[in-house]
Amino acid sequence: MKRLIALTLALLLALSLSACKKADPVPDAPVSAAPEDVETPKEGFTTVTGDALEPTNLASVSASAIVTEGRVPEGEYDLPTEVVRQSELVSNGGIALLAELPEADIAFYGLEGKEFYPALIRWGESQAEFDWQYMTPRCVEPRLWCFDYDGDGEDELVVECYYGSGTGVSMSDLHVVEKNQDGTLTAYTFPADVLLPALNGYICLVKAGNSTCAALGAELVDITKELNGLDFEECGLAIGSTLGFEKTEQGMACTIGAVLDAEKVHYWYVADVTADVLYKDGEFILDGFHLDGY
Repeated sequence: MKRLIALTLALLLALSLSACKKADPVPDAPVSAAPEDVETPKEGFTTVTGDALEPTNLASVSASAIVTEGRVPEGEYDLPTEVVRQSELVSNGGIALLAELPEADIAFYGLEGKEFYPALIRWGESQAEFDWQYMTPRCVEPRLWCFDYDGDGEDELVVECYYGSGTGVSMSDLHVVEKNQDGTLTAYTFPADVLLPALNGYICLVKAGNSTCAALGAELVDITKELNGLDFEECGLAIGSTLGFEKTEQGMACTIGAVLDAEKVHYWYVADVTADVLYKDGEFILDGFHLDGY
């Protein structure tokens, strides 16, 4: 079996394919145990060689959302009606309309605070404040969607807030806002600190001949050029600090950067992991994983 897999890898590399055909998903299948000849140069990162890679059906990863009850605004705001840039918040009297969904009667306002900039969500007659991060030097505006995300027959407000930027860093939060029967708003936030580290066990580097591939289950991406001469034995592969979300026909999806882990290497991205982001009963689930090259 190992000899057959090694020959398959060599053929794929010779054809310069950027990725292999994705394995048939088995949602409830556990992650395969690491083979005996797996080398682990650093804790949390796995490097395998040649025929040590076995096709793996990746199980979904789930975690409870971070739950926040919206604060009732302390006073009445004179709500603006024109969408402006974040940079105009302070000069606009300490409140600015940053995004809206007129068809759903939903609006996102930025508020000037003493230590941070709270977000004010208006959904019909309901209003609530949340301590979300969304102000950055890049002035990336929040994005809003309203649809039945969890399939319960009621629409949820889905908010993406871009909050982290810098060298090798591009991070967004995903908030799902539900309107309760009494008109109050509750936010369920994607627990990135829990879900992203869990994916480190799903990715690794594979050495086949003179080529090096990033691997996610049975999918491969040739990253030999991206290594730029870096010794394969000196590095591993890990989840980096880039995370973004997009609306899909099925719901939401995310893209997560995969970075080399090696001495004297920082923020060296070589591939992307994409996944469906499912939401149900206060839980977020990552499923349908896919590996993309640069």
